[in-house]
Amino acid sequence: PEAAALAFYPNSAVFVLVFFVGGLLLTLYKRVWAACVLFCVAPLFRLDILYMYPLIVLLNVYVFGLNKKSILLSLADALLVAAVTFVGYYLLHADIILTLEQFNRWSDIINLFTNLKAILGFYTLLNFILLPAGLYLLFRSGNKWFFWMIVLALVIVHFINRDFGNATKHYCYLLPFVVIATGTVINSLWAVRNKLRWLFISATAAIVLFNIVSVSFVFTSGF
Repeated sequence: PEAAALAFYPNSAVFVLVFFVGGLLLTLYKRVWAACVLFCVAPLFRLDILYMYPLIVLLNVYVFGLNKKSILLSLADALLVAAVTFVGYYLLHADIILTLEQFNRWSDIINLFTNLKAILGFYTLLNFILLPAGLYLLFRSGNKWFFWMIVLALVIVHFINRDFGNATKHYCYLLPFVVIATGTVINSLWAVRNKLRWLFISATAAIVLFNIVSVSFVFTSGF
């Protein structure tokens, strides 16, 4: 739902995802300096994207191996991103400290129920099944780097938003990682469509019905 919602209203998270995911893809193709440019631009739209940047280190190690090159590249990324962020915020007359203080104020007023509603709204019931299944298939197939990247992304986002995430948009940085996991499941179903036709048809019908049939729950104002 959040992927669709973001398409209907302007939100800085949309631009951040474009630059961040673009940087990850360029890194996979070893276009590291072009990727670094995108990584430097992304925080100028939203500062909170920086908590996803540890994933860049993991991706550099995946692409180049655990060696001097990947370590120096990760260090260069960190220094350039920090420099561009501080200079950029200064030129834009933005206050990094004020941004962090506002984040801290919100963290004091978000309750567990609001947080859980946001999590459910982001994943939907369907992805509570597809996400673990996708992680299992990735690990089993030997794609352990992607498995650990997704797990790390999940841990980071949910830890940061444990007292803050009051809207599904606060979890949108997980979209590309959730898509990898769920796409793995869908791809696996497609691969066995002829051998296990009943499973393919049942799963396809369930996914289609889930996306067009909804159930509404009305809560009292006390919540």
